[in-house]
Amino acid sequence: MKINQNQTTTSRTDFFYYAFRNILLVSLPLIIISIFLLSLPHSSADNSSADNLVLSVPSSCTLNATINSEHSTSTIGGTYIEDIGTTTLKTICNDANGFSIYAIGSSSSTEGNTKLVSSVSSDYDIATGTATSGNISNWAMKLTPVSGTYTPNMAEGYNGQYVSVPGTWTKVAYRPSNTDISTDSSVAGSSLTTTYAAYISSAQPAGTYIGQVKYILLHPNTNQNFMTLEMAFDHYIGPEYKISLDGSSTSPKYYRMQDMTNEICQAATVMGGGAQMQLIDDRINLDGNKRLYWVAKLADGNCWMTQNLDLDLIANHTYTHTDTDLGWNASSFDANATWTLTGGPSTIAWDSEAAVFTGWQNSNTLPYSADPGEKYYYTSNSTADDIQYTSLQDCISAGHTDCEHYHAGNYYNWTAAIAKNVSSSSNSDASVCPASWKLPSKNVNDFGNLLVLYKIIATNDSLQYLEGGFNNIRGFPMYFTESGVIYNSITNNAARHGAYWTSTHMVSSYSYYLDYNKQNIISSNPMSVIGGKDYGRSLRCLAR
Repeated sequence: MKINQNQTTTSRTDFFYYAFRNILLVSLPLIIISIFLLSLPHSSADNSSADNLVLSVPSSCTLNATINSEHSTSTIGGTYIEDIGTTTLKTICNDANGFSIYAIGSSSSTEGNTKLVSSVSSDYDIATGTATSGNISNWAMKLTPVSGTYTPNMAEGYNGQYVSVPGTWTKVAYRPSNTDISTDSSVAGSSLTTTYAAYISSAQPAGTYIGQVKYILLHPNTNQNFMTLEMAFDHYIGPEYKISLDGSSTSPKYYRMQDMTNEICQAATVMGGGAQMQLIDDRINLDGNKRLYWVAKLADGNCWMTQNLDLDLIANHTYTHTDTDLGWNASSFDANATWTLTGGPSTIAWDSEAAVFTGWQNSNTLPYSADPGEKYYYTSNSTADDIQYTSLQDCISAGHTDCEHYHAGNYYNWTAAIAKNVSSSSNSDASVCPASWKLPSKNVNDFGNLLVLYKIIATNDSLQYLEGGFNNIRGFPMYFTESGVIYNSITNNAARHGAYWTSTHMVSSYSYYLDYNKQNIISSNPMSVIGGKDYGRSLRCLAR
């Protein structure tokens, strides 16, 4: 919702819709045919045989959204406006076990945020609510079933009235089991509409206000297999283990990156391309602070960081298995292993990286990373170069969403990426990723498979994008960033070129990595013509 208030107030709300599908196999009872031979005089035979028939009936359920009218209106401060925009949510499902539709507020890339976020100041964010007067602005949503043969039922509290946007994934509509089914997309009764209302108080300042609501379709008619990453952490770790960035009991609390387990990741449902949440890396950086990262469970079944690693490597600091991924190979695992950066400067200057990035083979050279500071490369859904901002607020003020995902992060040469002080001539089982996370292996095993699943490339060693592939790699839910590379203290191709290390060694000077720009993508080969392990590149980690 965008509000620009001079004499009048204009409001606009952008909404995203996602469909999720499961495969349900329905086995028909085995058909057993017994054949008996009649007894003949003076002889007998008693044989039987079984002929088994098993049918699998896959389900095909989708949720499609069509915006029928724009989500915008003009209003004078102190007035209440209903029916802002109309969107039709159409369900198509061949499964008589029913389905459920869930919704959640998701402003500023944060699932569970139900506010219309202000570009002026967070002090003026508009909260969800149903009031129609007073000194506090608010907004609300309304779902209305479209009557017909296959009309979905509304969940309790969502029966055609304006209600607050839910802050957790909440069932808002459903189709009961054992009812008629249809795969006909023209059936009007398989649909419902959504509209919005807003009350803008006379004290609301002019500016841009943006909010989102996500919807997903699940089936059968139960939520027992529906679990976000946040729910999985709650179940296996417990909210009492959340921490805040500043240690304050009154600040927002998050789970730690180091608390991730395979059990948690596997329990989470892949929703609409990625169930997202933010986690804290429990390691201190040069500024004395910890970092907060977006992570998501993606279509390959793995949990990935969906923004670049921003860890400062600190001289004379010792990293251990409790905080850093120092290797988990069963044959060589050492629970007491540590990695200490000795000697060198106590801070990392942006303009003094040449000796580091060109000297990776020298055992006396510290494998530092380079910190570009607060730089964001926002993806613009076009084949043009990304837009560069020098602060998060600049990106947000420009009216963009998902800005945090496009933080450049730090740049690492390969020795820094694999947490070794000297050159390695083999693949690495260690990394500077947080404990419980790791670097992707050779691209065809990790990066390549992911890019195929999201229709970016046709095969995991392809050099050519599929249609829309360049935009797909930079957008939801992966948010790869064109942060460029560093060599001899110079940033090359920032906002035009993305490069991400893997843990896989190739030869003495080169290792595998993901490389892409708007012309082509190299997902299984190193850019050995341009450079090798001495380059500073970005890092993305995935859960072990």
